[in-house]
Amino acid sequence: MWLEEIQTQFVRDRMQETSFVRRGYINDLYLIEQLQSGRNLGMAFHMGRGAQKLYTRYPAEAECIRLEIREGQYVDPARFTAEHRQLADAWVVRQRARAAAERRVDARERAADAIEHATTVQQERNVWRQMGGGL
Repeated sequence: MWLEEIQTQFVRDRMQETSFVRRGYINDLYLIEQLQSGRNLGMAFHMGRGAQKLYTRYPAEAECIRLEIREGQYVDPARFTAEHRQLADAWVVRQRARAAAERRVDARERAADAIEHATTVQQERNVWRQMGGGL
């Protein structure tokens, strides 16, 4: 059962604060744990919007889980409450930087594609003329 596989103290703390009716929240945090641990949740989940949706919906929680899993830094409930906004803002800054980097890569790829296309068109035009095609 997935509840027995919860690995971080942070998620266990949230579980103690959360009613059974809202267990979906804990399930979402568990999925974030799995992503941060590098576990395979299925290609459809990774390639779809599932992971991104979780990180967007719970940025502070995702940051706390990341700190505990990857850096061994436990974020206690008092710190989580006090730094919730700060952690969420740090996540947003990282996401914006990642998006900007992706846009730069996309722009370079589009520029390279445009150059390749122009070169191909010019080569076709030359062959066209050599074969007696009209302009």
